[in-house]
Amino acid sequence: KPRVIVWTPHDITAWLSILKEKYPKELELVLKEVKYFLTTAEPCSISRQKQLEKTFWITHLNVYASVDWFASIPCKCWKKHLTKTHYVELFDKDKNLIGTKWTWRLVFTTLFDRSTPMVRYMLDDYITVKDCQCEYGFDTEVIPHWRYELTIDIWDKIYWPLDFEEVIYKYWMFMNYEVKINSENIEIVLEKYCIWDENYDLDW
Repeated sequence: KPRVIVWTPHDITAWLSILKEKYPKELELVLKEVKYFLTTAEPCSISRQKQLEKTFWITHLNVYASVDWFASIPCKCWKKHLTKTHYVELFDKDKNLIGTKWTWRLVFTTLFDRSTPMVRYMLDDYITVKDCQCEYGFDTEVIPHWRYELTIDIWDKIYWPLDFEEVIYKYWMFMNYEVKINSENIEIVLEKYCIWDENYDLDW
């Protein structure tokens, strides 16, 4: 009877989809017991997080950099806040230091004095670090956009997978998705999630 499930957003959706298709009674029992779902290994958009919570009636802990000594923590304000256990720096595309607040490539130094050594580590995510005013007392927000090498320049503007994901999951719950960048347009292929009625119309 698990209380917390830790997985990627796509893995947890696929796993619960298999339960619904093959073991519907067991799925109902699982969802009664599970209280929290913590995502790790890949970023998750806010709209996808809300769809996961709405679909499975669980609290989603949308954690960023959880496998990198928990550099951030999720908050009830829907933002992610940097912890004081890391010193964060941002570098440009040529690996020149540009400061600690902006949108660029992430480098952080661990400040633990016992459990981990002091390491200056280029995670190489493309992120935004900025000041914020949170009612729970946090003053710095981190917005992950995805790995630096997965950024794409379209018509003189930089996009990341989370930009597309934010739009996709704003409207409905999907399994996986594929974004095809063509010379004249952008095509998005969506994988249906099994909770839908077969007559559901997707031509919006």
